[in-house]
Amino acid sequence: SDLDLSCSRPDTVAESVLDFPSGGKWLRFEPQEVTVSIPNSDDCYELHVSAIIDTALYRGSSLPLTLKVSTPQGERRTIFADLLLVARDGHTLGQPCPDGPAGSLLFNQRIREYFYFNQPGDHTVSIGQRTTRYEIQGIRQVRFTVRKAKLEYPK
Repeated sequence: SDLDLSCSRPDTVAESVLDFPSGGKWLRFEPQEVTVSIPNSDDCYELHVSAIIDTALYRGSSLPLTLKVSTPQGERRTIFADLLLVARDGHTLGQPCPDGPAGSLLFNQRIREYFYFNQPGDHTVSIGQRTTRYEIQGIRQVRFTVRKAKLEYPK
């Protein structure tokens, strides 16, 4: 994809992008799959989700997501996450997205601070929207990023 949501950071271990053409339409019962390659099961990771959203078409205060992580051996773990779009005081949490379609904003959130993959290798992540609507529009791109966690131990 030509939209760069993340400044490629040195702590980024794996990243995968979903593009939604045709007005950013995303059906509730059509989760999208990405694959991330995890080099080491001993390390602790952070999971991040970012999205480019046309807020004129999608007006929710959050984008509720279900992520199903499948290991190479078939173990599955489900994560429920809400990508927050609007703060409690009403201001948007999105940043202007100069490379995106007009009116689109970039939202970015850590959804898990400490996450362990129990084995290295290619993991499939199924990402679905779990709004109450069958179809939502305005979702231009979703990016799933795995970063190495910063573990702070007391001295």
